[in-house]
Amino acid sequence: MSQPDVLPPSVPTNVVGTAVANLDQNNNIVSWTVAITWQPSTDNVGVTSYRVYPAAGIAVDVATGSYSEVVPSNNTNTPMVYTYSVDAVDAAGNRSAQSAAVSVSISRQADTSRPTTPAGVTADTRDVYSGTSAPTIGPRDVKLSWTTATDNVGVAGYSIYRRAAASLTAPAAPSAFAKIADVNGSTLTYTDADVALGTYDYTVDAVDSAGNRSENPTIVADVATVNDPPTGTHSIIPFPQRDFVSSSGYAVSEGPITIEVIRGGKVWARSTPISVVEDPATPGLGAAEVNHPGGGCWTTDMVGPFNGITPDLRAGDIVRFTNHLGQAEETTTANVYAERPTDRAADGTLLPAGVIQVHGTAQDALGKPLPIDQIEHRLVASSAQPFELNGRRVMRAPGEGTIAYDPVDPATNPKGTRWTATYSGLHGGDVELAMASESRAVWLGRDPLAGLELTIFENGDGIAGGPAAGQCTAPAEAGAAAAFTATGTANASFDPAARTLAFLERNTGTSASQTLTVTNVGSDDAARAITGTLSVASAGLAYGPADFTITASTCAAAVIAPNGTCSVTVTFSPTTAGLHVGKLVLRDNANNDPAQVFLLSGGGLDADGPAVTAPAQTFFTAKPANAMNIATNSVAVTITSTASDPSGVAAMTLEASTDGGRSWGAVADTTTSGLGTTQARISAMLNFRIGVTYQFRAVATDSVGNASTPAASPAYHVSVSDDNSGVPRFSGSWSTQKNNAQSAGAYGNTIHTATAPPAGKPNTVTFTFTGTEVALLAAVGPDRGQITVSVDGGAAQAIDLFDSTQKPATVVAASSRLAPGTHTITVNVLTAKNTASSGTRVDVDGFLVKF
Repeated sequence: MSQPDVLPPSVPTNVVGTAVANLDQNNNIVSWTVAITWQPSTDNVGVTSYRVYPAAGIAVDVATGSYSEVVPSNNTNTPMVYTYSVDAVDAAGNRSAQSAAVSVSISRQADTSRPTTPAGVTADTRDVYSGTSAPTIGPRDVKLSWTTATDNVGVAGYSIYRRAAASLTAPAAPSAFAKIADVNGSTLTYTDADVALGTYDYTVDAVDSAGNRSENPTIVADVATVNDPPTGTHSIIPFPQRDFVSSSGYAVSEGPITIEVIRGGKVWARSTPISVVEDPATPGLGAAEVNHPGGGCWTTDMVGPFNGITPDLRAGDIVRFTNHLGQAEETTTANVYAERPTDRAADGTLLPAGVIQVHGTAQDALGKPLPIDQIEHRLVASSAQPFELNGRRVMRAPGEGTIAYDPVDPATNPKGTRWTATYSGLHGGDVELAMASESRAVWLGRDPLAGLELTIFENGDGIAGGPAAGQCTAPAEAGAAAAFTATGTANASFDPAARTLAFLERNTGTSASQTLTVTNVGSDDAARAITGTLSVASAGLAYGPADFTITASTCAAAVIAPNGTCSVTVTFSPTTAGLHVGKLVLRDNANNDPAQVFLLSGGGLDADGPAVTAPAQTFFTAKPANAMNIATNSVAVTITSTASDPSGVAAMTLEASTDGGRSWGAVADTTTSGLGTTQARISAMLNFRIGVTYQFRAVATDSVGNASTPAASPAYHVSVSDDNSGVPRFSGSWSTQKNNAQSAGAYGNTIHTATAPPAGKPNTVTFTFTGTEVALLAAVGPDRGQITVSVDGGAAQAIDLFDSTQKPATVVAASSRLAPGTHTITVNVLTAKNTASSGTRVDVDGFLVKF
């Protein structure tokens, strides 16, 4: 069910009234023809007619936006004023409000004085405009403005005229101007909306109520309405790093083509007329190119108020193609950027085998990420040496690789515009080829599948802006330009073309610095308000371990006039042996070069042997139980040393001396662990003879052949204090066994024996000694109980003396790493026992002391 139309049309605007005298054969005024015009109204369904309301008279309905009537002459000296207003009506009878009234004055004599010519006439489009900001209109709209004209009676209105641009038919005469609108005398602007694709001239004149029109109107020439983006088979492709523009899908008959760069509302640069070169693959269609072999050049002629230049094509520049019929299409150069390929992760470590990555950015005019489906990365080799992976000269991500935006990071990716392309599964030859290939960031346009517009950012050897060598001569656009030189002491090899800074190999733990001086070799252009000032936004390390640091910089946030300089000092301090890499990145406004990325490298040399700890001796207490060798008067001890080296520990040796270090012999049966890593260990168990002074030393060799200096231990001595020597103090119920079956095999053939004590009557022994380690000698066996051992009142250690086999003079407990000085060990007999034991007997045989 349809709804009735209840909406009225819009009110007619720009009502203009004029009067023209009608003369007889004697040139006497016999009457006047009054003409009323207005801008058409709009309606949701459609305007059917207008009604004109004379101030004195009957309203008249008309079908179009004009009305005229004849009024009598005025034979008095008082002007006669006729006033009119207009409304609009639709088919449903809805009627608009009446327009503002317009008056026409009829005098005795005809007014023959013309208004002055409107001055300051401009015809602005969305992209080319006279002011400081773009008008808010569409790509097919033209906004005209002018200044007020004057008249002896008064300006009744202005008329706007349009014609096909005279430049399209020159040298033949242009077509006549056609009036497209009238506006009233108080209106000084008019928007010619949704004009057909083409290039036009515009002009404006003023008219008074007597119909006198101003003379010699100002003509605004070559105003283009455009398709944005291109349509049909057309595709426009800026290559900003080479100031080169290509295209495809243009008909040969459309040539010659003129290519323009528009920036800040001004035509910044223009090409010479360029013929379309047919593509054999698409008969009748081809490409027009500028600043590229086989194409045209940027003109050296004046472009409006500007000298002809080779523009520094950059993000935000509009690139417009206009054919010989004056039909224009355009695209805007996108803000995409790609670094060179890398085989390193963000921390400077190698990526997995067969993987390379490329980092870049993609953002719109507001600094937000471009839609991911609009960006692509390409690695471009040569047809003579294609990639093995696909048999082609180009690998793409997405495609052979993947591409995705990096996670937002407040420090490194605050707006989420940074992306990473990853190529995996590459053979060694493809990795090497990819690393040497040209890297391209591609914007695929607002409709990626249509292919109507692209921007291709290139990063590779030989990519440079300015006029195409050997064929084009328009000078490069003025502006900032950065030149880099290595200054100060030469501690690194600097290649400004390849943008590499390679430090000489140096020992780990040492440092070397290299200063890079940045000189602004730019120039100015007063007409274009280009000062040539280099503005450095940042200068820092993009990735890499702490081996590279910036130790001095005057470049960060620097503003550098032409011929001025700033400097950055990079310091290399290798912490480990091997190759180290990093990146130094400067971001600024240099022409054709918004980010200067330098690959840092340096080799660390490991000239030092491993760091080795002095061998440490401890009494061996691990099971099976360590019985003292009474016959040789010796006890088993463990000797341990460790080594560390950033290059890896390859080997360790352990030696012993018993003559004060005059001679050394290898310790047999050593055990090593951790060889081949940065931390290694060597240990051995040997019989330490009581009363003999021992000294040990360890030597380690790293993976590059550096040997450590021997790390020697202090002299170690071990003494035995027998249970019956009077030094150990026994308390409670202890019995002494000597030279009998119970003491057989004991040290000195004596022992003190006790069993589990009754409640409140502990059996203990204390031993006070001077040394750094102490051990308890006791018997173990199937009828043995349990004890606790503590040193200097510290935490008690529980010891179970049960063993399936009887063993006298056994090291059952030890406390090592004591501070030099006097200590006391306390042994306490427990009431508890092992469930497998047949008793609670405890034999104390003596104490071992290391000093």
